[in-house]
Order: sequence, then structure tokens, then C-alpha cells
Amino acid sequence: MKKENKPKTDSKKTGIIIGILFIAQFILSKCSFINIRKFPHLIVSTYEGQLLPETETAVIDQRLTFDKIFIMEIDGKSTDQICNERGFERRLQMGWELLPGEHTITILIQGTFFKGGFQSSNPRYSVKFTVKKGQIYEFRLKKGEVKRERVIYQRDVYEADMRPVTPYVINKQTGKIVSIKLKKLN
Repeated sequence: MKKENKPKTDSKKTGIIIGILFIAQFILSKCSFINIRKFPHLIVSTYEGQLLPETETAVIDQRLTFDKIFIMEIDGKSTDQICNERGFERRLQMGWELLPGEHTITILIQGTFFKGGFQSSNPRYSVKFTVKKGQIYEFRLKKGEVKRERVIYQRDVYEADMRPVTPYVINKQTGKIVSIKLKKLN
């Protein structure tokens, strides 16, 4: 029997494009000194209606912490839902565009960092702060003192040097902290 030659699909091209975008995303994530506004294809608008000029909106830049801090909700709306509504690939997103005013953001911190490489929990926090038009904001983590603690990891108990972390928000243009009052949800 002869093998039939199937026509080539676009899936190979799509895979290559997604791979290139992941590499670009990684490089951009390490270059936080480059203004995220230069890469509008990495920013998802969180508001309805026509896109506004960048001077009229604010951005939360997630490039530096996208592997540690996940923004789960913005003003009570799931970020996955926001991406789906905008036709945006969630994995490629690096920033959130917001209208000026007060917003409530729910974040998840990926693990608690400590010596030994284990992760213990994924705490969720809610933070309410006011953004100003034309400004760029970023979540950061303040690392606490290392303390020796017992940790349960995959049903085993370990002694580990824990380093608690506390999230906060800064204005990237001014370098000032805009919020350190976060409400722990779990």
C-alpha cells in the first residue's frame, strides 16, 4: 500500500511562531528597563470599548515577576476571562492596561521561596490601589529573614530554611511604593 501524502498544515508554522514568541517573551521579561509600552502586543486591556492612547491609561508590568506572581483577577474579573474576551493568548501576556482610578487586584504568589528549592504554598492576596494615567506599575516581592521550619512536601516532612515573602506595588517611573497593604486571602 502506498502512503498518502497529506497536505502540510499550518500547525508546524504555528508551533514555530509560538516558540519564537516564548523566546521573545523570556528575553523581554529579563529586560525590565525597556518600557513595556514599546511592546503593545504583550499588553491586554482590561476595560471595554475602544483602545485609548497610552497617555490615558496605566499599565501593570508583569515582565520581572511573571514566573513568581500571577495576577488572577482585576476588579473581580478573572484574567483568563479577560484574555479570552480579547482573543489573547494568556501565556504570552506581560502587562495589563487599566483605566485611571482605584482597582482591586488579586494575585497568587507561586510558592514560598527558600533554600533547598522546595515550594510550600501558593498564597493569594488582594490589593486595592489607585493608578494614574500614563504610569506603569509593578508587583515586587520583599524577602524576609531566613528561618528554619518544618515543611511538608509531597507527604514527606523536611527541615528547611524558609524565606517568607511579602508582595508590594511600586510606580516604575517614580520608584515609590504605592501599596504595601495587602489582604491575605488564604
